[in-house]
Amino acid sequence: MSNHNPYIYGRALRFDEFIGRNREMRTVFDRISGFESTAVIGGPHSGKTSLLSYVTSAAVRDEWLGADSKKFLFSEPLDCLSLPAVFTTQKFWEYVFDPIHSLNRADLSNHLKLVAENDYGLFSLERFLKHLDVEGLCLVASLDEFDALLRHPSLKRIEFFGTLRTIVSRDRGLSLLISSRLSLSELNRVPQEDFDQGGSPLFNYFAEVNIGLLNERDIKLLIKLSESRGVIFDERDVAY
Repeated sequence: MSNHNPYIYGRALRFDEFIGRNREMRTVFDRISGFESTAVIGGPHSGKTSLLSYVTSAAVRDEWLGADSKKFLFSEPLDCLSLPAVFTTQKFWEYVFDPIHSLNRADLSNHLKLVAENDYGLFSLERFLKHLDVEGLCLVASLDEFDALLRHPSLKRIEFFGTLRTIVSRDRGLSLLISSRLSLSELNRVPQEDFDQGGSPLFNYFAEVNIGLLNERDIKLLIKLSESRGVIFDERDVAY
């Protein structure tokens, strides 16, 4: 067959290639608008990266959040699988706060400089995030393949994950949108085994959104893409 395969496998979808996932999107944006964090769970090539990239695109944020979209400062998804061994907690927080610079506000930039001078300690982080909340702003950090951080040589520390839980649970200035191959129960089990961590689970501030199969309507829409690229399926092909 000389026609090109109209389907995409192995890379994240672009904005104009994304199809469906309305149920998952509704949950994600409902939680973002409530300053809450969400974990998108699924196996390899299930669409986790595509969903995170789609959510963080400006047009999609405006559509789902409406006038409130200006409150939320989204970072580009960070691929945790590709982080170098020298990626420190300081580098992590520089990534989280990078959208602040796009505001061109001297007051926030100066406050953020003080946070950096205090090595992104818990107290200075909380003060800054509380200030963002007062200003009506919230950072949304997207972390793709979050479970890779549990194996990262510089970040797999109870202090790092404990700080994340504390500030995200207490303050409305930061929420996380992560993807993971591990379920939340599995994510919580790893620190308990590796760090001998007691008390509340480290990741109990997330709600889990599972990426499953596309629904029938979206499958039919996906199949119709073939027609625009010269690949026509008969009824038996479609049923299969």
